[in-house]
Amino acid sequence: MFTEEKEALEFIFKIEDNCTKGTADESDFFNTIVDNIGKIFLDMSGEEKLIGLAILVFSFTGYKIFEKYSDTQVSKATLNAGSDALKIQKEAVFEALSASNNKPKISPKVMHHIESAYRSVLSTSSNASSVSIGENEWSSEEIESEA
Repeated sequence: MFTEEKEALEFIFKIEDNCTKGTADESDFFNTIVDNIGKIFLDMSGEEKLIGLAILVFSFTGYKIFEKYSDTQVSKATLNAGSDALKIQKEAVFEALSASNNKPKISPKVMHHIESAYRSVLSTSSNASSVSIGENEWSSEEIESEA
């Protein structure tokens, strides 16, 4: 009889080849415990029952927390791998453009917006001795002529 009860309470894991995530049907395991809770706590004192119940609750809670943590770590690793792949692709494109001395042309609309932004900054900086934006720099004379 003890062997049958032990087999009913076994927790069986299924882990497939090349798999990073193990699966188990915890509902059968916990349903078996709940169904047999009377047998499990039969000859225990009140304090022992309380400790046993606390262990069951904390075990289940810990399992669920670890499962969420594990899923989060896998998601982060997947996102980081995708981000790293994009960085490598971007660097390869820039290296190829640099090697061929071909630089992509900026759209006329984009150039117009950039020039408008520069003019707007320069028009509000008429009293400045110089203005620098990124690698571009204007002296006070250039600011006055642009404004």
